[in-house]
Amino acid sequence: MKTYVFVTLSILLVLNWRPVVAEPQEFLMQINSSNDVNFIVVDPQGRKTGVDSRNAKTHSQWVWLREIPRANYSFDGEEMQASMQFLCRFNSPTADGIYTIHIMGKKLSAFNLSLSATGYDSTRIQDAIFELHNIPLDRDSVVTYLFTYHRAPRYPARFEKAVDAKSLVQDLAAMRKLKWIRSQQAMNRYVKLVRTYGMQLQQRDTIAARSTLTTIIRSIIPDSARALTVNAYRSLRTDVEYLLRKF
Repeated sequence: MKTYVFVTLSILLVLNWRPVVAEPQEFLMQINSSNDVNFIVVDPQGRKTGVDSRNAKTHSQWVWLREIPRANYSFDGEEMQASMQFLCRFNSPTADGIYTIHIMGKKLSAFNLSLSATGYDSTRIQDAIFELHNIPLDRDSVVTYLFTYHRAPRYPARFEKAVDAKSLVQDLAAMRKLKWIRSQQAMNRYVKLVRTYGMQLQQRDTIAARSTLTTIIRSIIPDSARALTVNAYRSLRTDVEYLLRKF
C-alpha cells in the first residue's frame, strides 16, 4: 500500500507542473553613429530598419527600410551634417537574440558608434552599453557587428565585429588611405598574409591558418614603431586576436 500511494502522488505532481514563464520587460535599444556612416539593423526575425546609402550619389537615392515594429531610424541634428540614430522598443525575453548591424561608409573615415539597451523600470535585469571609436571604413564599404542580448545575467550581452579574411583586407585598404599604414610595402605584406590565412581556412588547414595569424601579431609589434600608427596597431591587433580566439 505504501508503494502505491507514493507512485500516485508522483504522478499528480507531474500533471500539475507548469513551466515558469519570465514576465516581459520593455527595453529601449538606441544606436547613434557619427555623420560619416549609415547603418541597417536586422532583428532576430530578419526584419530590417535603417538606410542603405551604398552607391548613392545624392540623399534622395538612399534606400530607407522600416520593417522592425516600434523602431525608428532618423537624422539626429541638421540633415546634411547629422549623425544617424536608431531607436527601438522591444520586449525581453520575446525579442532576445542576435541583432545584426551593417554599417556603410558615406565617405572614407574613422567612424564612431554607440549602442545601448536600457530597461524602463527598476525590475530590469541587464543593461548593455557599448562604444566604438575610430573604426576605419571607406565609402560604400560595409562592416558588420553582432549585438547579442538576453535579459538573464548568465548570458552577458555581447557586441562583436564580424571578422574574416575579406573584411580584414577591406580594413587594410581603408587604413592605407587614411595613412594609418605608412608604407605600401607594409600594406602589401599584411594583405598577402591575410589572403594566405583565408586560403588556408578554405583548405581546412587550421594549424597553418593559426600560424599565419600568429605571424601577423608578431609583425604588428615591431611595425608599430614606424610602419603603423597607433590606430592601425589597435585595429589590426584587435581583429586578429578575435580570429585567433575562434580556434
